Amino acid sequence: MSGVVTPMLIFIGVSEANHFVNTGAVDIPILIAGGLATGFLALAAQIPGFEPVAAAVAWIAVVAELLGVGPGAQSPAPYQNFTKLAGGL
Repeated sequence: MSGVVTPMLIFIGVSEANHFVNTGAVDIPILIAGGLATGFLALAAQIPGFEPVAAAVAWIAVVAELLGVGPGAQSPAPYQNFTKLAGGL
């Protein structure tokens, strides 16, 4: 199950941190929705043979969040904020 929970916690943390950098405020719905998604994905991972698929879905979500792709993506994306904060690497 940790194969699913770890990337989802990274996803939630990156999303919340990016929202905080962009707005200066904590967004509770991100935490609630992320927790629910983690729980549902962890439950789905209990289906025999589905754990690798659930882990892949979780890691794809992390990469999509970092790159800022997909509907509802935050603008600027986390990688843009990181390069700005790191001094334009």
